[in-house]
Amino acid sequence: MAQDRSTTDAILTEHFQYTPLSVIDDIINSINTIIYKALTALESGLLSQTPKNLGYTDIKPIRNNNNNKPTTQQQSSSTTTRPAAEVARAEIENGVHALETLLEAAVDKNFDIFELFALQNIFAIRPDVESFVRLAHYEGLQWPVVDGAAGNDDDSSVTLERVGRLRRSLRAERELGLALEKENKAMDTVLVQLRALTAKDGGLGVVLDNGSKQGVQPLVTTAQFSTSQMPGLQTLLVDLRAKMALLPATAEELRKRNIARATSEEERRRYVESVAKRAVRENLGSDVSGERELGPMRSMAEVEALEALIHGIVEKGSDGDDDDDDDDEEEEEDDDDGVD
Repeated sequence: MAQDRSTTDAILTEHFQYTPLSVIDDIINSINTIIYKALTALESGLLSQTPKNLGYTDIKPIRNNNNNKPTTQQQSSSTTTRPAAEVARAEIENGVHALETLLEAAVDKNFDIFELFALQNIFAIRPDVESFVRLAHYEGLQWPVVDGAAGNDDDSSVTLERVGRLRRSLRAERELGLALEKENKAMDTVLVQLRALTAKDGGLGVVLDNGSKQGVQPLVTTAQFSTSQMPGLQTLLVDLRAKMALLPATAEELRKRNIARATSEEERRRYVESVAKRAVRENLGSDVSGERELGPMRSMAEVEALEALIHGIVEKGSDGDDDDDDDDEEEEEDDDDGVD
C-alpha cells in the first residue's frame, strides 16, 4: 500500500518554499539541456571538419556484380560520383539524431528511478517522527492549552488536528497571496495600457488634450452661449404675455361664457316651439289641446318634410352669433303679440 505523502509534502514545501517534485523536475530538465548542448557542439564540430579528415571520399555508383551495370535506381538518378561532403553531412546528421534518441531514452529510464529513490529516501520524513517535526519559524509560538492537559508539558498541548488546521490555513493564505500578486500584475498591465492610450504623444491623448491645445474652455463657452440667447428668450416671453392677455383670465369667466351660450340655445329652442305652435294654430284653430277634431290626416312624406324644415331651422339658429339671438328674441316677442 502506497504511503500517504500529503503531510510530508506539506511540511517539506513549507520548509523549502517549493515542492519536492519541482526539484526533481529541475534536475531532469538540466540534464536534458546539457545533452542538447553537447549534441549541438558535437554536430557543429563534425560539420566543421573536412570530409577527407573524417575519412570520406567521393563515392562512385554501385555496379551490379552480374552484368557490371548500374542499378535501376542509379540509372534514374545519375551516373556521376556522389560528393564526399554531401555523404558526410547526411551521415553526421543521422548519427547525431540516433545518439540524441539513445541519450533521451537513457535519461528517461534512469531518472525515473532517481525520482522514486529521491521521494522515498531524500525528500521523506519517517512516519514515526512526522508528528513531532517543528520547523524553525515555529519557534516562540505560544500554543493554546487544550482542555484537560493544563498540567502536562507544552508539547502535549498541541494536537495533530490543530496543527493540520493551521497548516491548511497557512496554505490557503499563501494561495490567496499568490492570487493577489497575480491580480496585481494584471492590474499593472492594464494601467500601463491605459497610460499608453492617454499619453499626449499618441493614442487617445491627442483627442483628450485637443481642446486645451486649441484654447477651448467648455465652461466659459457655455456661459457665453447662454448669455447670447437671453435677448431672444426675452422677446419670446413678451409675445407670450400678450397672447395670454387675450385668453380668459380665470375659470369663472369661462363658466360665464358657457352659461351665456347655454342661454342662447334655450332661447332658440323656445323660438322654434313658438313658430311650431303658430303654424298649428293657423291650421287647426286656437284649440291646440286636442279636444276638437284635428282635420284631415297628413301623409308620411309631409310629416318628414315638416321635420326636416324644423331641423334646418334649429341648425341655422345654432350657427348664428349672439347678436342674432337678440334679434330672434325681439322677433319672438312681436310674434307673441300678434298671436295674442
